Amino acid sequence: MFPRRPQGGSPATDHPGVALAPDTERVRLTVPGLGGVNALVARAVPGAAELVFEGEPPAPARVLHRRSARMSSLPPSPPAELVATLLAVPDARGALRPDVIHALLEQPDIELVSPARRDRRTDARVTVLRAVSIHHPGEATGIRARTEDVSLQGVGLRGAAELARGDLVRLRILLDDQRVLHAVGEVRRRTGHDGHGVQLVRMRPQDRTWLQRWLTAQRAAALAALGA
Repeated sequence: MFPRRPQGGSPATDHPGVALAPDTERVRLTVPGLGGVNALVARAVPGAAELVFEGEPPAPARVLHRRSARMSSLPPSPPAELVATLLAVPDARGALRPDVIHALLEQPDIELVSPARRDRRTDARVTVLRAVSIHHPGEATGIRARTEDVSLQGVGLRGAAELARGDLVRLRILLDDQRVLHAVGEVRRRTGHDGHGVQLVRMRPQDRTWLQRWLTAQRAAALAALGA
């Protein structure tokens, strides 16, 4: 979902200040409790997208601002669904535009279960591909895999078919060139052949603080790329 649109070409539709290519992706935007509307993906960057409403939105921009919404791809795009936080877009005079909305992409966090409390929490994740080394306790040889997404509560992994639900593992994630994130994780679920959701159960306070700042910076960069 949300491929970058080709540069150039004729606009697909007439929206003030937004030129859309003929093959622009279409999505169905659904806001719980308010309704839905089809929209065109005017621009997309990692972690965010600019949507142009095809019809009357389910509520004014001031009501949609900071609301959670589901985005489902429409044919001919492959089936996919994402969760996003909507952000209203001001025009040059500062008034909120009624035809455009920004979507900051999120994903449901992994299920967190403890003896005292069993519920399902959500936490904003950043979709990012990074190398990760996974070690079982007492084993010198690690498993090399990659992240699919990262949040303060957990990570999505791909390429570690050897893992099983309930495994406690040590993680070394190369989030950027300056720092490796160290954490202990518990495998909470399996997704597909070699995908896993891992809850971060132990981390040094300084690493947790750094991770929180890194996630905030990644999301801010996505918004800045859209000009929000």
